[in-house]
Amino acid sequence: MPIIKADRLARISAALLLRPKAAGRVFYPGEIEGLREQQRLRDGIEIEDATWENLRALAREYRLGSVLDLA
Repeated sequence: MPIIKADRLARISAALLLRPKAAGRVFYPGEIEGLREQQRLRDGIEIEDATWENLRALAREYRLGSVLDLA
């Protein structure tokens, strides 16, 4: 497996981002995950109602509801 130095990888990434796309956006490895992380840090993580209720029940069972603000 070839090793690519950081400066060369940055040049390749920049060149790829500047090229015209055939259809839609092309993401480089890890970019989608990074965007999701930023969005989740900004907006929080959505949790299904059933999962949230299970967490609240566990917090009550272990008397952690007030500590975790799940009461």
